[in-house]
Amino acid sequence: MPTPTLMQILAERAFEPRDAASLVFFRVTFGLILLWEAIRFFVNGLIDTVYLEPRFHFTYLGFGWVRPLPEEWLTLHFVLLGVAALLLTLGMLTRLSAAWLCVGWTYVLLLEKAAYLNHLYLIFLLAGLLVFVPTHRTFSLDARHRPAWRSDSVPAIALWVLRTQIAIPYVFGAIAKLNGDWLHGLPLRLWMPRMTHVREFIPFFGEPWVAMLMSYSGFLLDLLAVPLLLWRRTRPWAFVVIVLFHLFNALMFRIGIFPWFMICATTLFFDPGWPRRILGTVWQISRRALAPVPGKTTGASALRLNHESSGGLRPPARHEIRDRRLILVGVAVWFLIQFTVPFRHLLYPGDVDWTEEGQRFSWRMMLCDKTPAMRLFAIDKQTRRVTAIDPRPFLNEWQLNYMSYDPDLLVQFSHYLADELRRTKALDVEIHAQVFCSLNGRRPQLLVDPDIDLASQTRSLTPQPWIVPLTELLPSKPWDQPPSTWTEFVTPPDFARP
Repeated sequence: MPTPTLMQILAERAFEPRDAASLVFFRVTFGLILLWEAIRFFVNGLIDTVYLEPRFHFTYLGFGWVRPLPEEWLTLHFVLLGVAALLLTLGMLTRLSAAWLCVGWTYVLLLEKAAYLNHLYLIFLLAGLLVFVPTHRTFSLDARHRPAWRSDSVPAIALWVLRTQIAIPYVFGAIAKLNGDWLHGLPLRLWMPRMTHVREFIPFFGEPWVAMLMSYSGFLLDLLAVPLLLWRRTRPWAFVVIVLFHLFNALMFRIGIFPWFMICATTLFFDPGWPRRILGTVWQISRRALAPVPGKTTGASALRLNHESSGGLRPPARHEIRDRRLILVGVAVWFLIQFTVPFRHLLYPGDVDWTEEGQRFSWRMMLCDKTPAMRLFAIDKQTRRVTAIDPRPFLNEWQLNYMSYDPDLLVQFSHYLADELRRTKALDVEIHAQVFCSLNGRRPQLLVDPDIDLASQTRSLTPQPWIVPLTELLPSKPWDQPPSTWTEFVTPPDFARP
């Protein structure tokens, strides 16, 4: 008998049957949380404030064609996202619902670059995976109406794909925290004294030592979460700590669904049959009050029989072997991208938290506090007349804040502003910016070269030489003064030309 190859061994292990119960729990909770997220957009008025009210939207490079739909159609879009989330919860048209959630939330993510959220990116990734992961095989309306699909088991790779995707934010979150600012307690030393809603019942919450404790605790949790969850003996204790961590994050930052979603998703690391065992225990307790029905198999024994009869141990046919290899290759390519993208900031010079180059899609969460002060100027190319520009008629306050410390957003808006002045006032102008920024308590310094015409710069994935390198060192006492007091930095610019 020939020795099996590594690919054959991997394929055999990857497609061993596993209980589908934990995947069903994940599908149900994922659907409920996405239903909550869709409702939250209506309740909080986010559809209007983020997508309909602004005259201008920041877009991702190559996706400038993605625009908000008219109000009635955008409202319908979010309604359909809620319907798809409900269908996913019920296991009805499961794969189609997951596909719509993937495409629909990706559209929302691409509509406004300044509104980027890590959890929207994670929704896109997980919804895309659920198109292929067989979460519909049990406890679903699909299985009820299509008995041929019914099974209490799934291939082991289905569990490990989702576990790996959930592990990535923890792992890369820990890697991102390996920087001097975080290990010196920043930006938490700036944020925590401002959290009056927490200090009401924890008076010492704003003390520097608490910020240091929270910084190192957050780093260690991200670093050790996955190893401790994978080890059976430490798994329950790690899960309790993770739940407390996310609950405290929800209290501190009020960051929507992300903490609750990560709590539910982390249950994937438990033994895949845990929901079935809990239901079996509940059944055993409840049946004491009921007379047993003679000759009827119930409870855990029935579930076990269904699992054993799932047919997962049947030797694979030739076409199944080919399909399994293709699946393994597809999974390898997927995670090669997932493991590579967060490191792309290493291709750029300077501090990624300062330049923002390679910042998004990298799981760099809650790592920096940036306080900007910005002034924009238009210079007529013919007369060299300098005019101060107020961007507020074009941008909401939150857009203006993000643009003030993100050079790519600044260039995109400068292109738009130059085009508007050319269209409305027949002016051919240069757009210059005087932007001072304080990063994590450093003294403010210039972010972009004020002598550069930003409207003539090309947006690209290459490093932008007009971004001024970060030179300010981290002080022993954080700089925490409002921009209105920065008179020593924000001085009238000299745009004199020969």
